[in-house]
Parts: sequence; structure tokens; C-alpha cells
Amino acid sequence: MLWAGADINYLADRPPAVPYLWYRNIQAIPGALDRVRDSMASPDGPRYIVGLHKPHKLDKSGKTYQLLRNNFHRVGKVDGIVIYERN
Repeated sequence: MLWAGADINYLADRPPAVPYLWYRNIQAIPGALDRVRDSMASPDGPRYIVGLHKPHKLDKSGKTYQLLRNNFHRVGKVDGIVIYERN
């Protein structure tokens, strides 16, 4: 879930791809955003990303957006929320 969704991970009974994926953690924990980017760049990273929020909401540099654009493609939309799958 990009940038939140603890309830989704809980209901799916699956851990998040990165433990610091929640909005406030990304803002407050040094290196948390880098861990998200590393996960997105890794071939062993998440297969799917749910775009609950736009990447630039927490990453003004555009790096997260570029990783999403280069490594994932849109596979669906549920209630206005885009779902991406790894290329």
C-alpha cells in the first residue's frame, strides 16, 4: 500500500513489503523512504503495489514515481485506487 494501509495488510494476513510503509513513519524515520525505494527497485520486491496515495505526496523528488513507472504497470482500479503489478 503506497503510503498507508495497515488495515489492508492486517486483513490480508500478510506483512507489508517494507515495515515502515505508513505515512507518518515515512516522514519521521530516517531511511524509511529509501527502504521503500530499494524494495520497489529489487526484483524480489513486492509483486503488487496499491496506489492509495500519489507517490509525490511523500516523495517530492520524483524517485518513487519513476520506480513505479519503470518497474510496474497498471493492472486495475478499485474504487478509484490504482493497482500496479511488477513488470
